[in-house]
Formats: sequence, C-alpha cells, structure tokens
Amino acid sequence: MLFAYDEILSVYDTPEWRNSFNEDLSHHLKYLCESTTARQDEMYFKKMRELLREARVRCADLQKK
Repeated sequence: MLFAYDEILSVYDTPEWRNSFNEDLSHHLKYLCESTTARQDEMYFKKMRELLREARVRCADLQKK
C-alpha cells in the first residue's frame, strides 16, 4: 500500500488521493507503529516520509489503548 501511494502522491497529490491515503492508513496504523521503523521510511520519496513521520505521532495513542 505504501509503495503505491508513494508513487501516486508523487504525481497526483490531490485532496481525493490524500483522503484515500489517510483512510487506508488508519486501518494499517497498528502495522506501521508495531512492525516498521522510521529508518525503513528512507526508501520512500520525501512526501511519503513526511506523511509517515506525521502518522507515527499517533503511535503513542495506540499504545494507550
């Protein structure tokens, strides 16, 4: 999913695609927080790295649940 959005948002960074990304990411946030590291984000374009950095802020909220 991340690779696909990485490519899509590099070309079509429209509100519709951002909304789709945010919706899909909400279902995968646990995976992002528990099974990946920020270091792995280096394989993505800058825009995706920024989005993932912003998303990882919510990881602390998942741990509280």
